[in-house]
Amino acid sequence: MNAGADSNRGHMSASTRLFIVTCLSVAVPCAAQSQSLDPASVVRRVDNHEDRASSVTLSDGTVFPTMLHEVRVLAALRTHRKRPFLILSGRGCMDCDAGISIYVHSPSDGPMQNEGSQPRHSFPGKVVDRETGALVFRSRFFVGECLASFSEVAVWFSEARAESGEWVQEVFVIDVGPDDVLRQHRIQAAMPAVEETERRVRAGSCMEVPGVDATTEP
Repeated sequence: MNAGADSNRGHMSASTRLFIVTCLSVAVPCAAQSQSLDPASVVRRVDNHEDRASSVTLSDGTVFPTMLHEVRVLAALRTHRKRPFLILSGRGCMDCDAGISIYVHSPSDGPMQNEGSQPRHSFPGKVVDRETGALVFRSRFFVGECLASFSEVAVWFSEARAESGEWVQEVFVIDVGPDDVLRQHRIQAAMPAVEETERRVRAGSCMEVPGVDATTEP
């Protein structure tokens, strides 16, 4: 397991490029709010349904079907020439053992793919093995101007237990390139310190999404 794409299936001001959309269809506790633009500038509402996938109504009234369930909008990464990349949490199926994952998708890129094809990323928190109860993975997730070497990012700080029992650390970063394409950076050497990101959270330029405890999927 890693903080990036899992087994298929990671100084905010008025001019910041981060749109924080908090408490839209709350499935987990809301993150502490940073100074942000009006959430309505990105998303008007989220509709979660019992019998079909959730939909997101954008600020201009466009309804975007997500192909996910129990959706919550966490934030969005701003783009240059298309709709922002929505950072969503949700499940890829109903009545299944899939855990909550994070998805990063711009409605301008067309419909989301099905559960087996849509890239997904680990939700922050601790994961224990469902059979042994042993802790096997832990991560923290931040969005905003959270790293000195990037402008606006979604970033995971994670540790995974190897078969040897050793904990392996990784920093996984997603940002938007000048061509409005998502870029992924997996950092395993000379990793940025989480303490610097925590300082940026306190300064209001970055937000942390609270983690939840989970068990490994079957």
